[in-house]
Amino acid sequence: MRRLLLVMVLPVALAQPSADLDKQCAAMRARAREEANAFREAGGKPGSPGDPALKWAQTFWEFRNAHPGTPAAASATRLALVWLCQADRDNEVLARAAKLSPTDPAWTSAIATVRDAARKVGRFDRFDQIAGSILRKAGDTELRAAVHAAIGQSWLDRNQPEKARAAFESAGLQAALQACDQRDAQSLCDELLLRIGLFQGAAPQLDDVALVAVQCAPDNAV
Repeated sequence: MRRLLLVMVLPVALAQPSADLDKQCAAMRARAREEANAFREAGGKPGSPGDPALKWAQTFWEFRNAHPGTPAAASATRLALVWLCQADRDNEVLARAAKLSPTDPAWTSAIATVRDAARKVGRFDRFDQIAGSILRKAGDTELRAAVHAAIGQSWLDRNQPEKARAAFESAGLQAALQACDQRDAQSLCDELLLRIGLFQGAAPQLDDVALVAVQCAPDNAV
């Protein structure tokens, strides 16, 4: 019995503090950015054998697997996908994304990268499958809002503004559920409708429509 107790307690004792993992992930992110910038300034081509984006994509993915369930793992997941996208390995982005759990916390920030990868290779069907799977399983309001916002931007990628409007409305309504004051929630929805309008005339700019969902827009930067 005493041995069993030690086995059960040991993983907890060895667990790395979340703050330390966040710092480690941030340091890795800074080094990855420095190496990628140097590679590009030297004329390196995305996805070529020497592209550090490929190395860092794998490094962040291994970090994710080593620290499951932590906020740092969620950040590392997004960064792994972002670096794959930077290296033009967009089909690999979609393949890895399809294996993530629909309730993975990483989706709140990673869904934007998956949308971008699908846009680059014209595989909107795969994005639709992934986004639909998340919405069917995820109950987290922030996550659902982020997915609806990404769906809206995906419809804009396909030049279908009316469908984008409906998705952005859903993003606004999901964000409104988080508001403590109903008046603030209604104000957010009113601003959403006002800014999106009917998308008549010139094609809308992504920055214009993204403003209405700024609280749920995922970070797609490296």
